[in-house]
Order: sequence, then C-alpha cells, then structure tokens
Amino acid sequence: MYMPGLRPGSMSWSIYQDFASAVRALGPELTVLTDAPDGSVPSAHQGTRYLRTSPSARLLDGLAAPLTRCRSLLSTSQAVRNYLCQQHDLDLFYCEIAYPLGAGINLARRRTGWNGATVVCPMGEDILVVDDAGYGFGRYPVPRRARDWTLRSAAAIRCISPMVQERIAAFGRASAVVPLNVANVTVEAAGRSAEAIASERRSARASLRSRLELNREALILSLGRLHPFKGVHVLVDAMAGLPDAELLIAGPSLSVRGYGDYADFLRHRARQQGVADRVHLLGAVPHVEVIEMLSAADVVVVPSLLESLNRVCMEAAAAGTPFVVTETTGVSAFVTEDGVGIVVPPRDPDAIAAALSTILDHSWTPDRAAAQRFVARFSAGAVAAPLVELFEEALS
Repeated sequence: MYMPGLRPGSMSWSIYQDFASAVRALGPELTVLTDAPDGSVPSAHQGTRYLRTSPSARLLDGLAAPLTRCRSLLSTSQAVRNYLCQQHDLDLFYCEIAYPLGAGINLARRRTGWNGATVVCPMGEDILVVDDAGYGFGRYPVPRRARDWTLRSAAAIRCISPMVQERIAAFGRASAVVPLNVANVTVEAAGRSAEAIASERRSARASLRSRLELNREALILSLGRLHPFKGVHVLVDAMAGLPDAELLIAGPSLSVRGYGDYADFLRHRARQQGVADRVHLLGAVPHVEVIEMLSAADVVVVPSLLESLNRVCMEAAAAGTPFVVTETTGVSAFVTEDGVGIVVPPRDPDAIAAALSTILDHSWTPDRAAAQRFVARFSAGAVAAPLVELFEEALS
C-alpha cells in the first residue's frame, strides 16, 4: 500500500504500522510504501519502504496544478511506476485516497503493464463535495474524471463508512464498509479502569488550565485541521448559548477561497458573536498536547458539514471524554449505543449548544463499557479481518 507522509514517531506512523501488522498476522505479506523525506531514501523500516520522487515529476506537478488541482498526481505515478518495475511478484496494490493517489497509481499501472488487482479506499475530499466550504475534488472536471476512472478500474473498493458506500454505489464494484483503524495505544487507553481514566483526566485538566490560563469551569475542544468543511464556525456560533464554557480550537489552519485564512475567519466570527474572550485558537499542537487536551476536555465536538469519518471521536472516547458529532460525519453511523456521544444535525448551532448543555450539566450519563466497545470496533485487528476478505475477493 502507498501512503505518503508517514514518519517514525508520528501518530499516523503508529496507526499504519499497527494496521500493517494486523494484516500480516492474517497471512498476507504487506509492504507499506511512503514518500522519501527530503528526497533521501532511508533503509526499509518495520516493513516500510521509501519511494523517491524526481524533481522533474514535481516540476510537472506544479505546472499541471491548475488542471489537476493538486501537486502530487504525477510524482506519485512516477514513484510507484519505478517500484512496480522492480516488483515482479506483486498481486495486489491497496491505496487510500482515490484522487490523487489512486489515480497516480492507476497511471503507473498502465505505464508499466502491471496487471495485478487494485483496491481503492476513498477518504473524503476525493468523493465528497461541499461547495460553500470550498471542499471536494469533484468540483473540478480533471480530478472528477480521474477519480471516476480510478474507481471503475479498481477490483474492489473499501468504504470507511456507510456514507461513502452510498456515494460509490454507482461505480458497480465490490465494496465493503471497513472503517479506518486507530492506533493500538488508543484501544489500550480505552481499556483502562474508570479510576485510572478519572485520575488522568484530573491531572490533564489541572495542567491544561494552568498552562493556558483558563478561568471558566467547562472546557470544550475542537481538534483537527481548520477548513470550512469542518464546520467549526457553526460551533463558534453555538458558544453564544454557553456563557460558562471556553472553547479550545486546536489544529493547523488552511486558506480557502471565500474565507481566507480559516483561523482568522473564526476569530472574526467569535468577535461577531461576542464570544472572542472564550474562544481560543491554539494552532497546530504536538501530539503529546493533543492527548492532554482530549483528557482535559469536558466534551469534544466534531461539527463537520460533511465528512467521511473522524478518528477524533474514537480518541476522545478512549480518553473518557464524550463527544458531540454531526450526523453528516461518517463516524456517526457507528454511534449505536447510548453513553458514548451525541449525534446532532449539521449546520445547527442551537442543536450543538443543546447537546453540549446536556453533557455539561451532567443530565447525560456516560457509559464507560459502551465507550470501550465503540473504540474496539476500530482496532487494527477488527479492521484487518474484513479488509483481508475484501483483498481476497478482489483477487478471485
């Protein structure tokens, strides 16, 4: 499988290494491919190989970007083509993100004549469109056609939520709902005793309140990259109805046409709503601080306008923190038991505020056992078994 950006020590590294180990435990040989950091090619590490992309391919990507709307299609194709030319016993290529990664792999496949099977996993921006949030490759003709070609060429399609399965039904390929996994450490954290979780939460809360000089009793957390499709502006609007709470917004900000820098947009929105003194934009934070924030918060909110899944909900549940998530976020389909989180309509600040009030005033009761079962659904082992079945179906 190919997934660029994996670096030892990162959370994504742990997630994919745990996934790969779980797949290998079931029999298949799985090599994780990623891009080479800074153009160098380190030695293979824990079943991971680094693929070099050439300067010429990166240059062509830059020149083609007005049409392709990305800067990785041709460099992905070139790197994977070189790999396929060296591998003569490869049966199946698995790829997450249909465009541009899947399309790049499909181009490499055609250029080399490799005739093995491909399994593609659409992830979000490749398959979903939110016009008023400037989100989705499907808004543009070249990415849309390349994505459709990739999905129609695939032997099978992995759908990370029922929402994605509904979106790809028209492509007529074998598909299965197999959600993304979380890291093993997340699953282990969910299995801690109630006493251990409570102690960790008290410690994290005291540390965070001191470090950020927070004054109000209730702490609400929004975590993830800042883009309008995430709907964080709706959450900022909801803060007007929660005068005793402070909102922490953590994540790197993106600039989107019509919004400008989204963090600046949120600051302006908070001033308009009269809540600027209770809304704190923290920017990108180290992973160790993310863990502290998840434990310290009273509640985590995922207010996405439209999103295929969201791992933050599982990580919050593992930390013992309830979450509020919109019904247009794919993970909401897996919230099947009471006491794990609350599902609300999208684009509705009043509904978000009401759900948050229910949690903050303790009229909503968390269920630790239900939260453990929720997180376990996304363990690497639980995910690997049905995915290997889909691989076998693709090869049959």
